[in-house]
Order: sequence, then C-alpha cells, then structure tokens
Amino acid sequence: MKRTIGLALAAAIGLMTPVAAAAAAHADDRQHTQQLWEATTVTNKLKLSSSTRSSKPIGSCSIGRDGGTCTISRGKTADRTISLSLGLTRSVAASGLGISSGKSVSTSVSCTSPGMKRGSVWKAWAVGDYWKYKAKKVTSVDAVLVKAQTSAYLYAFNPSSTRIHCA
Repeated sequence: MKRTIGLALAAAIGLMTPVAAAAAAHADDRQHTQQLWEATTVTNKLKLSSSTRSSKPIGSCSIGRDGGTCTISRGKTADRTISLSLGLTRSVAASGLGISSGKSVSTSVSCTSPGMKRGSVWKAWAVGDYWKYKAKKVTSVDAVLVKAQTSAYLYAFNPSSTRIHCA
C-alpha cells in the first residue's frame, strides 16, 4: 500500500508515468513474498506421578448377598486426556510426551472383590501417569523470530492397560 501511494505521488509530480509505476509495483511484488512460519511444541514437561484417576471409575459391580463377591472384568475403557493450547494439536502433544494420541485404552486386567456385605459396591479406577507441560508457539517471518508465546501449565493423563485400582 505504501509503495502504491509513493508511486502515485511520484507520478503526480512528474517523476514517472503511471504506466511505469504500475509495472514497477507489480514486478517488485513478484520478486519477494514473505514466508510466515508457525510451530507449536511441548516444553517444560514433567511426569508428576503414576497414580489412580479417582475422579472417574471405569467399572463397578454390586454385591447381591452378604459374603458375596463380584468381578470387574477386563476390557473396560479408560480415557486418555491431553490438554491443548496455542494451536498445539493432540498428536504433537502426545508425541512430545512420548504417549499415544488415542483417546482411550482398553484394560487387559480384572479384579474380584473380597466377600462383602449385601448392597456394597466394588469399583475400579484407571491407573496411569500424570503429566504437566507447557505449549510453546513460535512465529517467524522470513526466518526472523517475530513472536514467541508460552502457555500456562497443561495436564495429561495416560492410563495403563495393565494396571487398575479396585476397592
């Protein structure tokens, strides 16, 4: 826009003709196009713990008679959660953490309750790794860094297919 105004002003005071101004502006535009590059990655990752996800049971069963038992079978679904920010995709976040990007995992283990009172409930919870990390987004124009952003801490839970907690 500035170039067009400058060329129009030059033409108005007689330094060049409008035809030459239009041709020069067009030729110059073809010579250089700015290259915008953006990338968002995982940074500051830290494995917090391997523990039970107590907020969401993956299975339960009820005891029908005093002294009875019940079994929570394998094949229960545990959700994998991955928080995102600044354009970070699920697959890039998972790769940065070294975990699968799949939304869930099927358990391959089961658990049986001890003898319990009638009406008692036996529950199973997923066990897995909790992660804490940040998303970092960098923006460059013509290979020059113009902006760097870092998110607040984000969290992920990666359930194990071979571990559950029952109680």
